[in-house]
Amino acid sequence: VKDIKLAFDISDEMISYEMHRGRSELKFEIDETTGDFEKVRTFVAERISTLSATSTTAPPGLVFTTRLDGERGALTIFQKILDEFPDLRVGLFTGGAPKDWKPIFGATGFRDESGVITAKWDAYKLEVQRRWKAADLDLVVATKAFGMGVNKANVRYTLHAQMPGSLEAFYQEAGRAGRDGYEANCKLLYKPDVGLSQRELKSIIAYPAPAKLQNFIRSSGFETQGDVRSQFYFLNRQNFETKDDV
Repeated sequence: VKDIKLAFDISDEMISYEMHRGRSELKFEIDETTGDFEKVRTFVAERISTLSATSTTAPPGLVFTTRLDGERGALTIFQKILDEFPDLRVGLFTGGAPKDWKPIFGATGFRDESGVITAKWDAYKLEVQRRWKAADLDLVVATKAFGMGVNKANVRYTLHAQMPGSLEAFYQEAGRAGRDGYEANCKLLYKPDVGLSQRELKSIIAYPAPAKLQNFIRSSGFETQGDVRSQFYFLNRQNFETKDDV
């Protein structure tokens, strides 16, 4: 592969890797959440505390989210991690810039003395990729826009702050960890939908018409809805052929 990359001048981002189904080095865990930051903070703190005991640097980790903005969105999680872990070098990677993004946030996350502020979002994302591969970042908060080609062998943990769009997406994203063959932890946080009955859920699955889905989604506020309603929200966006915001 290296010879082909050199011969055709192919960048790392354009290389995809086959995912094998047997990944015994990955330790999976699912935990229920109310949607607040506490479970994210606890998991990251535990991973840093446990793994840093055998290393002089924080172990590389990834936090995935399906949302760009809002209380459970990528930007909010990124900012809270910056506040909770002042020594952690953190990057943010999403398809488009969050609506409240400011370039100073990126410079703060890098934690270096250069003070260089990358004003353009696409340039900032390239810098996040470069620093991540060069071991100059400890953690990246990302949506699915963080492509498979961004390969790093020694990622020690992944955390999904929300349920991803499919089992395949979860396996692929969690599978970024432990590519060096050593043990890694992969956790999924699941927020249940209050008041959602099995009868109602089966009815929607049996006949998922766009208008029916829309009424179901609107029966709960965006910030209070659980992960099942969130999944139907993203499904209905596809029905109306709207642009994906991640």
